[in-house]
Amino acid sequence: MKLRAGLSQVKMCGETAQRAILEAREKCGGEFKSLEQFIERVDRRKVNVRVVRMLINSGCFDLLLGEVNTKLWKMHFDELYPLLGTKKILEIIKEKEKNIEQDWEMKLDDVLTDQQESLNFKISSDIFGEYRRLCKLIMNAIPIQKIKDIDHSCKDMELRNIVAQATSVKFGYKERAKQAGTGKAGTADALGGIYGNLDDGSTFTMGIYKPDLYKRKKETIENIKGEVAIFKVNVPFARKQNVMIEDFQLMSKIAAGKPGKIKIPIVGGLDLDGFNEAKWKKKVQACTLCPLHQGCKAPVPPSIGKINVMVLGEAPGEQEDLEGRGFVGKSGKLLFQELERVGISRSDVIVANSVSCRPPNNKLPNITYVSKCPWATEAIRRFKPKFILASGNTALYYFRKVNKGITEWSGKTEWNNRAEAWVTYCIHPASVLYERNANLPILRKALKNFSETIQNFL
Repeated sequence: MKLRAGLSQVKMCGETAQRAILEAREKCGGEFKSLEQFIERVDRRKVNVRVVRMLINSGCFDLLLGEVNTKLWKMHFDELYPLLGTKKILEIIKEKEKNIEQDWEMKLDDVLTDQQESLNFKISSDIFGEYRRLCKLIMNAIPIQKIKDIDHSCKDMELRNIVAQATSVKFGYKERAKQAGTGKAGTADALGGIYGNLDDGSTFTMGIYKPDLYKRKKETIENIKGEVAIFKVNVPFARKQNVMIEDFQLMSKIAAGKPGKIKIPIVGGLDLDGFNEAKWKKKVQACTLCPLHQGCKAPVPPSIGKINVMVLGEAPGEQEDLEGRGFVGKSGKLLFQELERVGISRSDVIVANSVSCRPPNNKLPNITYVSKCPWATEAIRRFKPKFILASGNTALYYFRKVNKGITEWSGKTEWNNRAEAWVTYCIHPASVLYERNANLPILRKALKNFSETIQNFL
């Protein structure tokens, strides 16, 4: 690593770290030969772990490490850094290389976030930011028109959908919101005075909020600046570079599984073209990627349903291990009994676990095994579920990288960029078996919310 082409990245480290890096580099003949040499030669009191992480995330080591190792370091820095200089790091890297492309794709959003924080500027110029994958899904599901393609030369009262960011909100004459229709026709002020620019990346236009819409969503509109939304608009004025906003729904609401009146038909069947379930099961059952396989009969394969809905649990129990099928023990039966109450049948959904092997004595699986086990991720990649019920703390960790707090999260729904799905969290049904009176209402509320989320997208 030469810390090449100027010192733009190093300059973000602070003057003390800069000097330490430059001094160490000169002692190495003007170029670091490896990451290990860099760590060995720099003054660790002046170039601490935070600086090293920032340099890796900002791309300083990309040419030196190569594509695969760069991805590994960006994803697993906290695990690899303490092992530098030991033989164990080679074993860890070799093991993680097996699933590097799969892991990289699923964790790409986290990596980009780390890079963005390190570089202190946005990685992408995409105005939709955190909702870019959700926007893409919506654009494929319902007719979306680009602002640049709207014909403003003539009046057109047909409603169309645009996905855009409200980059501003203005009040020409705020009091006229209550007296819309007075004044000169064809101006934003005459229609209430509430308007602002909408930008979809292709171009922008002025959006005028219809007076009755403002009355219904007054608070939301007054705070809409910076928000991304689906806007339902028409073109009421010829030769005016603006549109009338009849309705809208914030992307943050859609991400929470509440599309409102703007229907987005996402529920659908699975694409099973070319899928051989027998080969799939055989492949999973032969897995030896982590030590858990040594203490169970065999890894339990995810089972396939009919629609793009998944139930993701923690790990197989004793009964699941014996039968080779997920959610067949007491907890699993209870969960699907409750799901039947809200209209969701086991035969309709994909059933998987965050860890596919039974942990010893049915203990909660160690979170390190979640990243080692590829089969939940493989099922998500292959079958693309759009609605996932995540049951238990291990499933919470799978999506949010925190392994406690499922009771607090139970019933909440959020869009997950890595899985490209809406995830609803719920307590593990085993907790209901221990404390039925206290936990059954919590479970039922979560499952009701899960069912309603699915219904919202039918």
